[in-house]
Amino acid sequence: RVGCQSLPVLLDHNPPQIPIQVDVIMGRVLYRSSPPPLLNISSLDTLYPIIAHRYRMSAFLHIDHVNPMRLVTSPILTVHQLAWFRLVISVFIIYVISLSSVLGDHPYFIYATNWSAIANLLYFCLISIISWTEVLERGKSRKLEVLAYIVLEIALPTALMVVILYWVAINPGAKFDNNLAMVSSIQNHAITCFLVLVDFLLNQVVFFPRHVIGSISLLALYLPVNAIYSLNVEPVYSSMTWRSITTLYMVVQALVAIVFFHMLLVFVSRRIKSEDPGTDNPDVHKRNLQNLIEENHQESV
Repeated sequence: RVGCQSLPVLLDHNPPQIPIQVDVIMGRVLYRSSPPPLLNISSLDTLYPIIAHRYRMSAFLHIDHVNPMRLVTSPILTVHQLAWFRLVISVFIIYVISLSSVLGDHPYFIYATNWSAIANLLYFCLISIISWTEVLERGKSRKLEVLAYIVLEIALPTALMVVILYWVAINPGAKFDNNLAMVSSIQNHAITCFLVLVDFLLNQVVFFPRHVIGSISLLALYLPVNAIYSLNVEPVYSSMTWRSITTLYMVVQALVAIVFFHMLLVFVSRRIKSEDPGTDNPDVHKRNLQNLIEENHQESV
C-alpha cells in the first residue's frame, strides 16, 4: 500500500529537544527540508535494517541535504529562460563532442578532456529534463534531481582541472596542427567549462565538501584507462608515460587541482548563494511528497 507513516517509536525514550519526524514511503526515508537531525537508529536497525543502512549512507554523503529547488532556482533568469539556456547548451556540447570525435585519430575515451566533456553533457541533459519538467509542471523524480546535483559537483571541478592542466602542462605553447583543431581545442578546453561555470553561477546549487569523492572517483576510473593505453600502445600525454616519476607528479597535480577547485566552489557557493530556496514553502513540500508517492506507485505497478 502506498502511503506515509510516522515512526516516533524509532527514537529513544528520551527524545531530543528538536522534534523529529521520519517519513517512510515505500520503505524510503524521506527528508524534504533542512538537513535531518542526527537520529539514534538502534531501534531502526532492528525494525527496518535496509532503511537504517540507507540512512547511514545518505547521512554520510549528505544526500538528504540536497535541495532540488536549487537546481531550477535562479536570481537572474526565470524558469523558462533557464530551461532554454540549458537546452541550447546541451545541443552545443553534443556538437563539440561530435567534432572532437571526427577530428580525433585516437580512441575517444583515452583523453581526460573527453571524460570531462561527457560529464558536462550528462549534466546538461539531466538538468534540461529537470528544467522542462518544472516548466511543464509534470511529475518530478527525486532520484534524477539528486543525480543531476551530484553530476554538477563532479563535472565543474573536473572541467576546471582539465582546463588548467591542459593549458599549463599539456599544451602550454598553444600549438595546433590547423585552425579547425585549434577551434575544437578551445571549445573543449575553455568554452564548455565556461558554460558549466555560468550555469553554476545562474543556479542556487551549493557544493558539499564530502561530494568531492565523486570527482576523485571519476579520476580514479580514468587513470587505469590512461595507463593501459600508454603502456601498451603509446603515451596519451607526453608527460604521463607511466614509466617515469613525472607521471606521479601529473597524477598528484590532477588530484590536488580537483580537491582545490571543489573546496573553492564549496566556499564560493556558500558565500554568494541564498539560503535554501523553496525549503520553507509548504506547497513545495506537498508537491515533492505527492511526486514521490506517484513515482513509487508507478514502480510498484
